[in-house]
Amino acid sequence: MLAKVLAGNPSMLVLDEPTNHLDLDMIEWLERYLKKHHITLFMVTHDRYFLERVCTDIWELERGKIHQYTGNYSYFLEKKAIREENEKIEMHKLHQLFKKELAWIRRAPQGRQTKATFREKRFSDIEEKFDTKRDVRFSESAKLELGVEERRL
Repeated sequence: MLAKVLAGNPSMLVLDEPTNHLDLDMIEWLERYLKKHHITLFMVTHDRYFLERVCTDIWELERGKIHQYTGNYSYFLEKKAIREENEKIEMHKLHQLFKKELAWIRRAPQGRQTKATFREKRFSDIEEKFDTKRDVRFSESAKLELGVEERRL
């Protein structure tokens, strides 16, 4: 089936685990073909070596956001680690601020109503940010809604 599609000189391919049932010679042939023809690939694969040799841009869908990386798989891993570390630092800072504001809200000062209203609003904003940034990868309520019908062609 793949050979039939490739014979039509496609400009884009959607591939699901393209190397799963190929022997080494065919994987190498496919890599050379894809490099030579500069075909846009939308691909799901666990074959890191194939990704390393074929991809020049990687788009990752994580927690409902798309992160784009220009480079091969090694570059993607490097930049993703940096992004995740920065997000971890940001979450820690946000958590510290959240705890500080929560402690202030619990003390509930009565004397300064204007400042109290401002701080309550700020706390609400921080709480909302904290909830949206929290890691939801393993949450059952985390779903990605795609308006696409399932059809067989």
